[in-house]
Amino acid sequence: MAVDVGEAQGRLTLDVSGFNQKLAEASNKLDSSVKGMESSANKSLSSMGANLAKVGTAMSIGVTAPLVAIGKKAWDIASEFEASMSQVGAITGATGNEFDALRDKAVQLGKDTVFSSTEVAAAMVEMGKAGWNSTQIISGMEGVLDAASASGEHLSTVSTIVADAITMFGMSAADSARVADVMVEAANAGTISISDLGESLKY
Repeated sequence: MAVDVGEAQGRLTLDVSGFNQKLAEASNKLDSSVKGMESSANKSLSSMGANLAKVGTAMSIGVTAPLVAIGKKAWDIASEFEASMSQVGAITGATGNEFDALRDKAVQLGKDTVFSSTEVAAAMVEMGKAGWNSTQIISGMEGVLDAASASGEHLSTVSTIVADAITMFGMSAADSARVADVMVEAANAGTISISDLGESLKY
């Protein structure tokens, strides 16, 4: 069957037009899909960024806050130690090398015993109040620490009692370990404490 050239051209034009329309529709759908994916990706990235920012803030708070608290605690302890050492210096009249020796002893005992340097410094204050000079304090400090550790009583209390006992009986600071041992033995042998012995010695 013969086909007219004009008819064929018309059909071809219609077919191409239909193809172009379908192609345009497909292209529009593809654009919409790409835009949808871009929008979804942007939302996801924004959400992820916000979540990371929250994590960063939480980490900052979780890490920085404890570090600040630790720093403040260390500062408070150092300040308390310095205040006690200043008091020791004022009571004993220690200056220069004598004061440095007291400080070094407090730091050393804070490392080598169960007591902190601040606690040792506070005990030195009590021993100074009992009339001990810097040399006596340095010489007698370890015996006092042993007594406090063995008895479980407060270091400053024990240091006052031992210092008073040594002064009362005319003994030397070097005898502090002996005096401390006798007190601990006496306390452990009965129902009294070193504090009770200290009260008895007052009379």
